[in-house]
Amino acid sequence: MVLSGMGFANVAFAQANFYQCDNKMYVHLGIVILGFPCPSNVRHSTMSSQQGVDKVVEALDLLAARSPRSMAVIDMLKKAGPVVIVYDPAYPPRSHKIASIQNALFLPTFIEKFDEKSSGKKFTMLIGRDGIRQTLNKLAAVLVHELMGHGKQYLEDRILTMRVLDVECEAWLYEEQAYQDLKVDKLSSDLVMFRKNLEEIHCSDYIRYMRKRVPEQVALWDQKDLNVPRLLETFKGYIQAQRDRGMISNAQDAVAKQRKDTIAQIERHGRPEDLFKIGKMYMAAVGQTPDPASAAVWFEKAAKKGHGGAMLALAQLYENGEGVAKDLKLALKLYVKAAKKGNFKAFYELGVMFESGLGVPKNQNKAQVLFAKALPGMKPGPLLTFGIMYHDGTGFPKNDHKASEFFLKAARLGNKVAQYEIGLLLEQGLGLPKNVKMASVWIHKSARQGYAPAKPKLAN
Repeated sequence: MVLSGMGFANVAFAQANFYQCDNKMYVHLGIVILGFPCPSNVRHSTMSSQQGVDKVVEALDLLAARSPRSMAVIDMLKKAGPVVIVYDPAYPPRSHKIASIQNALFLPTFIEKFDEKSSGKKFTMLIGRDGIRQTLNKLAAVLVHELMGHGKQYLEDRILTMRVLDVECEAWLYEEQAYQDLKVDKLSSDLVMFRKNLEEIHCSDYIRYMRKRVPEQVALWDQKDLNVPRLLETFKGYIQAQRDRGMISNAQDAVAKQRKDTIAQIERHGRPEDLFKIGKMYMAAVGQTPDPASAAVWFEKAAKKGHGGAMLALAQLYENGEGVAKDLKLALKLYVKAAKKGNFKAFYELGVMFESGLGVPKNQNKAQVLFAKALPGMKPGPLLTFGIMYHDGTGFPKNDHKASEFFLKAARLGNKVAQYEIGLLLEQGLGLPKNVKMASVWIHKSARQGYAPAKPKLAN
């Protein structure tokens, strides 16, 4: 971190902020709360990982005390899978225009960025550095919007079947209920604007439907505190009316339509990103099994047009023999091409091949060089955190095999704690075959980086 040019007070603040900006993990009210590290160019206004996590805990406590209906829906989600709230001070990237990025997002597949073999539903929302600075009441209401609104839609497999406008209308209604529960001043400028956007933008089609089909219920809008439970009941009829008109269908049909629309776009434009998107749709099919053979066809089309992500995805299919005949030489060639495109994950996969001698002669030194090149684009901290969660059964079901996968990735990227943890698993044969020799190698690496628990363990 560069501190030159800053006043003494700002230097002290930045240093304190920096040291609080490592990985944080808590489980509060059965909800996993993660604080990710600050970016390297952290500004003095950025809330630290610890402060962000603390504020999320406060917001949840506020909901538990004043909005039991909201917490009841969140409890329903917890029974179906882990509920995870991530505060990421690095979001959005500095290169993005703030106006085009939301401060909080419901991202059910966020963990798949780190866990490619993830299974089951996870209800994950991301809060950025600007979103965390909202008032406590606003933050609590945003948690309701994302988890109670979009989380429930995802739980019921409706989030892909509805139009974006309707997805947001329902979530905004839940947010309105939260403001009522929290007794926020409805005449404040923020809440007046909220109500204006609710009625004139997000729920405008729903209100038109009510005027035409159930005019006697339009009066539900004509009050300071909306009758949200009754509006949500009427909303079900609105969605059913759209389904009857063929505007929406089940999740499987919705994905098929999305795929068809994207293919139609490709016929007009043929952009590599669209070709890649089709491949990902086949790999992440909803309501049906993935189709790696079809995905490979589209990944290859995108790869031929120079798309680095498609090169990586196709290489992984060839390495594992999914949808295509296993071909390690071709996988290696595609990984190299993707790495030349600047794909950090490709450097990592190449490192794994040289470390294990998969299709190439074993070369530990070359593997280490490749892992070092992968590090700038991969986050070992979150990998370590997810490993601990699976190992301890914190938030996720206990699974030492998945824990070992996360620990090994982070260890290869040089994380000293992960190196120690993978050493312990190898020593005990938990989640992977017992190998005391490799255990000592990893614990030695951890000790060389100064990780205190590793030194006496290595001596023993």
